[in-house]
Amino acid sequence: MDTTIAKGLKLLNRMAQADAPVGVTAMAKEMGLEKSNVHRTLTTLLALGYVQKDTATSRYEPTLKLWELGMKVVTRHPVVRAARPFMQMLHQQTQETVHLTILDGIDNIYLDQIKAPVPVRIMPTPGHRVPAFFPASGRVQLAHRPDVEELLGEFRASHPRGKEIKPAAALKEFAQIRQQGFTYTESGWSNGINSLAAAILGRDGIAVAAIAIAGPAERLTRQRMESLADQVLNACTQAGDSFRGS
Repeated sequence: MDTTIAKGLKLLNRMAQADAPVGVTAMAKEMGLEKSNVHRTLTTLLALGYVQKDTATSRYEPTLKLWELGMKVVTRHPVVRAARPFMQMLHQQTQETVHLTILDGIDNIYLDQIKAPVPVRIMPTPGHRVPAFFPASGRVQLAHRPDVEELLGEFRASHPRGKEIKPAAALKEFAQIRQQGFTYTESGWSNGINSLAAAILGRDGIAVAAIAIAGPAERLTRQRMESLADQVLNACTQAGDSFRGS
């Protein structure tokens, strides 16, 4: 492994996750590096246009070059291309926020989103990741993974909220999800936000992504989610056909 590249990527990741510009001392302490080493790497990233320096505070933050690269990767992702038309169809039918997510280990990453006419601020947006065991879009993908027991064990061992998930109950729920093809959660990840999701399946029957609708609990009630399940399933079935045919 090229340690110089690894350090640069770790620094970019640290700055991207921060809510404000970060100083050299803080990054060096967190990463266990010498300040001179961090400063040298940041100087290179600055020269390449990947970070910028706040002259008033001498702190660093990423530039929009990362966003530009990320958007190019996302827009050409085959599952995004396959799912987008059916997300739009579902949005028109429900007038709710529609998400497209994929699994990355035990995390659920938000790839694409069509917002409701009156969006909810506390919802995850594209680029965010949350533990897959809480939102409907994460659970429905986990239910179609052959290694779900291993992922469950990893989550319980590594995440602060891991012990909230009871293995026997979770595996029973995943079997039910596989049978019915969809699932919904009430305040699954964000308090007061309900969601309904189904999986987009690959040729091997394993989930490659999920499409979900989400909205405030007072509007997206359990009864309404149950009434919309067929529409979400239909969108995922058509997106899966498109993805497998691409």
